[in-house]
Amino acid sequence: MGSVSERTNEATAAKRLRLDSGPQSLSGKSTPQPQSGKSTPSSGDVQVTEDAVRRYLTRKPMTTKDLLKKFQTKKTGLSREQTVNVLAQILKHLNPERKMINDKMHFSLKE
Repeated sequence: MGSVSERTNEATAAKRLRLDSGPQSLSGKSTPQPQSGKSTPSSGDVQVTEDAVRRYLTRKPMTTKDLLKKFQTKKTGLSREQTVNVLAQILKHLNPERKMINDKMHFSLKE
């Protein structure tokens, strides 16, 4: 029975390697390099990245509260305060269009 657990551990490690090596260059290093405006959560399930925020904002205008809800309901491995800080940095970098809708500030991006 030990061989079954070894196989699952190997499969899990292979998945991690595939996930980790995806956004990196072909340098062969398996240590992730944190980039500005991006977060590296310990759980590894969902990341608050510039690309994820960009996808949400190109779909429809959203408030910061809406964006926060999108990421807080997922397992990001970050506290609420850390998520707020990461989102703030990403929004500063993206510099989305600001619109007042129903007296609330909404952010949006054009494709």
